[in-house]
Amino acid sequence: MKIILAAVALMTVVAGPSASAQTPPSTRVSYADLDVASTAGKTTLKARIEHAAHSVCGSFNSDYDLAGRAAGIQCYKAAVGNAMSQLNSREPQFASR
Repeated sequence: MKIILAAVALMTVVAGPSASAQTPPSTRVSYADLDVASTAGKTTLKARIEHAAHSVCGSFNSDYDLAGRAAGIQCYKAAVGNAMSQLNSREPQFASR
């Protein structure tokens, strides 16, 4: 089964020491139905990964909570990066565009 995990651990000063004891949020992204060697498959999978990262990291569009926004953006970038690294190691043809 072709699945990657979009997982991120957020550690902030506000969360304190108990944050490291928590399991980072994650979600599975399936690509069993896609041909990741094709441009369309790559585009669809990247969109799925980005959607999953938004789901895991929450909304970061607040103009009032700058720390929360920064944490959300950091979470999103880390989740997408982690998923892409997993994908590139499992599907070498995905990296060659």
